[in-house]
Amino acid sequence: MDYAIFKNDKEKNEGREALASLTEHPGWKLIAMALQLNAEHFAQQLKEKQDFDNLEQVYAMQDRIDDLGTFQNLPAILIKETEIEPPEEDSDPYGSPAPQETQPNL
Repeated sequence: MDYAIFKNDKEKNEGREALASLTEHPGWKLIAMALQLNAEHFAQQLKEKQDFDNLEQVYAMQDRIDDLGTFQNLPAILIKETEIEPPEEDSDPYGSPAPQETQPNL
């Protein structure tokens, strides 16, 4: 996912440092634990086949579990966004052929 929140390499570096320290913060660890417990609770409801009126409710519950997991991993996802991408190489397999060595005429 491309969040496009970092405008340049300096912002990416600052963001990487801030997000890395966030994941070690006791407050974030509590939030992550709460998200995990919520996901486990909803997964248990699915497993116990709670009374769902229709299939859409089941899908909504599955989406909610996925969303909780994504939010729990958001710092890691954003840290990945801060990785500076190397310039793309020309990987055209049909590009110009390699130069041929010429043999001296004997």
